[in-house]
Amino acid sequence: MKSLNGSAVTTIDGGGKYEGPATIAVTFHSGEGPDSVLQGFTITNAGTGVSLGESASPSFPSSSPVIWKNTIYDNHIGIYGFVDYQEESSHPFIYQNVIDVNFCGIKLTSQAFALGGG
Repeated sequence: MKSLNGSAVTTIDGGGKYEGPATIAVTFHSGEGPDSVLQGFTITNAGTGVSLGESASPSFPSSSPVIWKNTIYDNHIGIYGFVDYQEESSHPFIYQNVIDVNFCGIKLTSQAFALGGG
């Protein structure tokens, strides 16, 4: 999904970051790969701005999209994904984004540990 006019004028509003983590503005949950591109949006006001799937489980496959040239701003979690050494986990390409004023910028979770940062 690519915006025509860029993130300065094209906004995806998640509907309320304090409504709980289930308020997701953009989700990749069907094992999408690098042919799935999110480009040129402002993603804001969500519990999770961009979700890359739940786990390495076949029932909830993680995804590996390209997330490029977006502004991910004022969400509880900017980008959430499951990462692991297993082939089924997320391996997204996340580059040239502005990820700012989120409680947690990018949260990557594994079966063994969780990483988070602001």
